Amino acid sequence: MTIQTQTQTQTQTPISERVIHLITQYKAFAAKSAENVLKLARVMREAKETLSKQEFNDFCQGIGMDRSASTHKKLQVIAKQLPALEAHKEKLPSNWTTLYKVATLSAEQLQAVVEQGVLKPNVTGHAINRALSIQPKCKKASLGRHKVEFKGINPINSAPFYQTLRDLAVRMSVELVLDEAIASVLREQDVVPNGTIKPEATLEPFLSEAA
Repeated sequence: MTIQTQTQTQTQTPISERVIHLITQYKAFAAKSAENVLKLARVMREAKETLSKQEFNDFCQGIGMDRSASTHKKLQVIAKQLPALEAHKEKLPSNWTTLYKVATLSAEQLQAVVEQGVLKPNVTGHAINRALSIQPKCKKASLGRHKVEFKGINPINSAPFYQTLRDLAVRMSVELVLDEAIASVLREQDVVPNGTIKPEATLEPFLSEAA
């Protein structure tokens, strides 16, 4: 079996026999089953731990694996949990994503789904979440960008008003963008550090300094 890869100098460099062996072994376990996914993860771990950086790059290229892809990252997580997963390999889900979900569970959570009889080959991620009372993450809905005008406010004496508005923005976790003319005045009065009043996570350092 001859596999070649290109180096940065664009020259053809033969891959070592060790890398070829691991590539062949990995591809032999590529069938979609829980047991074979564990074998894939074991080979990936061996390659990661025993090969040089260049050899590991050759290995990933040889199996067609993009190191930035989610598959590579999931295999790394599964590989770290091999002892715990192999103890229940007959019950592990054959679905790749669900198996990864199981690999992310703590030892206590894994034991809980085993004792409840939830862990089985056809289990879904939703079923695991329900068993552990884990609420799925919901994306925050965005209402879009709206322009609001406040009339009758003198920018020179508006610091108290905008301090209250800033505090409201923090409590409501919204972003307020001020008109540049007003923002420049408020910056001089140390009400806002720039033209944008951001939610609590990003405004916290400023609020701490002002306290």
